[in-house]
Amino acid sequence: MAYTHERQIYKNVGGSNDKNVPWFTKDVDDSNIGKAARELLETYSGIPAEQVLAHVLAIRDRAWAIHPYPCIGQLRFLDLSITTHALFNTLISRLQNSQTLLDLGCCFGQDIRALVAAGAPASNLYGADLRPEYTDLGYELFKDRDRIKAKFFSGDIFSDWARDEGKAFAKLRGNVDIIHAASLFHLFPLEDEKRLAHRLITLLRPVPGSLILGRQAGNVVAGDMASRSDSSRMAFRHNEDSWRELWQGVGRESGTRWKVESCLREVEGWSVGRGRAEGRGEGDRMMTFSVERI
Repeated sequence: MAYTHERQIYKNVGGSNDKNVPWFTKDVDDSNIGKAARELLETYSGIPAEQVLAHVLAIRDRAWAIHPYPCIGQLRFLDLSITTHALFNTLISRLQNSQTLLDLGCCFGQDIRALVAAGAPASNLYGADLRPEYTDLGYELFKDRDRIKAKFFSGDIFSDWARDEGKAFAKLRGNVDIIHAASLFHLFPLEDEKRLAHRLITLLRPVPGSLILGRQAGNVVAGDMASRSDSSRMAFRHNEDSWRELWQGVGRESGTRWKVESCLREVEGWSVGRGRAEGRGEGDRMMTFSVERI
């Protein structure tokens, strides 16, 4: 698939911390904090209602200075996307029955906190992110450094697991029941997505029912797409057919079989409304997915 999506490229800002870009939301008020996120911050974290907005923005600005991800600038870490997945209640039940979940690319660990607040045992949860600073900011955002029992670590999923930077992943090899991979695959070219899929299979228990789920940017026409902020960096956007084909191919290569379900949806901020103003292109959609071993 060689189709390259066309959309506006914002040159000379790739990787910079410039706030004068469409994916940094400047005009923010209480309406930008959804009900679920507000409830989590007030009830789980104990932040007074009148302090929530200022607290969130202070963390957002510090995270933006570390790396200007659009999900940071647009406050998408407040979406708590795992709570809206069709399998959320199933996750809680499985975790309460001693299964384990790894949130890969967990950012501040916001989805892990949402799982804990919904009754999942924190001791069964792992969070991994490339940037250790985000783990520290997560403790500050949720004010739970001394009480959350989830295990957080930093590391590169593509690293050599025999070396120090990959040893935390090596310890989990074959011991994870569920992997949450939100806003992760869409960061990479197709060949790296295949490598990532193989790594996730290695982490999962080699039994039927092992599960990968999440959401990501997709497109009605699968193909390569230049980064909004850096035209030199390409990533692959999937539709339902190409996502299924990826897992069929990875399954053949690994000797495994997978039930793949996915759905592309038009969502405010992704494909309609402010999403177009923020540099998203024609055909952009949100994809939710689950990939279960059979």
